[in-house]
Amino acid sequence: MVDMGELVVDRTLSNESIASGNELFYKFPALDPVSGYELKLSYLGSPPAQYELTLVKKPSSSRRKLQDTEKIMFTTNAASLPIQLADENDATVGVVVKLTSVGVPQDAEAWNTRHFNIKLEKLHFGVVPQAVLPLVAVIVVGLALGLYTMYQIETTNFSKRNRE
Repeated sequence: MVDMGELVVDRTLSNESIASGNELFYKFPALDPVSGYELKLSYLGSPPAQYELTLVKKPSSSRRKLQDTEKIMFTTNAASLPIQLADENDATVGVVVKLTSVGVPQDAEAWNTRHFNIKLEKLHFGVVPQAVLPLVAVIVVGLALGLYTMYQIETTNFSKRNRE
């Protein structure tokens, strides 16, 4: 297992590389107590590969696989440790990234070494990633403007009916 250093919350490490069959270890920074986090690994779908994310010592129960993305979502306890690792005495907490090649290679060089991006992102309200907050704000403002416009139209129509 190769130690790759520390992840930074809300910062993407781009174009990381891993050889087939290898394992990389990324240490978590000081995490906020009683907070939710999402760890996301994204990669190109070609050539085919299988990545595995595992919290140190125990696999996560909140692991999801999307197309070309692996995710782990976890919550920290009062001691700032992921709840899945709360009973561990090891102060070094992080994630292991493992690559397994899948399929038949067309290009041996591309087959042996793969590139990926990895990001540790804080979740707001336990489910909303930081990157989604601007979109949520735009939706709320759009809804507010729409309701205000509908109110203005209705009051204008009501005033016209009363004058008649």
